Amino acid sequence: MNPDRLAELEEERRFLLRSLTDLEREHTAGDVDEVDYRELRDGYTVRAAATLREIDDGRRALPDRPPVNWRRRLLTAAGVLIAIAVMWGGNGFMPLV
Repeated sequence: MNPDRLAELEEERRFLLRSLTDLEREHTAGDVDEVDYRELRDGYTVRAAATLREIDDGRRALPDRPPVNWRRRLLTAAGVLIAIAVMWGGNGFMPLV
């Protein structure tokens, strides 16, 4: 799945869950009658469920991240430290250790 599409779905999920929370608050306050509340809640719930399924399917379709090559990272860090030590020592500077 396209990562941009996945981001759009994540935003839609946030919107729908926020809308459900707002609807619940408005219903509790008496601003939304029972019929409208049920209709809106059911609609939001169906859309949220479909969006969550699509997000899950999209994440499963993404390729797995390659494992971290710790040996390579350690060798690179060691090489950088050696290069710094050589440069520092080669310029006549005394390390502040």
